[in-house]
Amino acid sequence: MAGLVLAVQNVFNLFATATYTWALVAPGGVGLGLWLQAWSTSPPACASTGAQTLGAGFICSCSARSSSRASRTSAGSASAPRAAVLPLLFIVVGIVVMARRSLPSPAR
Repeated sequence: MAGLVLAVQNVFNLFATATYTWALVAPGGVGLGLWLQAWSTSPPACASTGAQTLGAGFICSCSARSSSRASRTSAGSASAPRAAVLPLLFIVVGIVVMARRSLPSPAR
């Protein structure tokens, strides 16, 4: 996956996108691998997990792109504090998700 991302960046001269394409490599590549494995050999539950992980990588990449773009367009302007809201929101949501996952699950 890293090779594919680097090849696209090289062919189209998109090296500035390296700030947010990391999410396509780490969760996106793992999700694609799980999905392809499930497509060929494993049960359908693995395909669902792979698709969800691939989607999470895509969403992370898009959100990182939007926060990177927002901070770049407003750098040095009077609206710079407003540009920090989106990245801070992502950080807070990540902390909440991690905190909720560390709590014990309810008895079933």
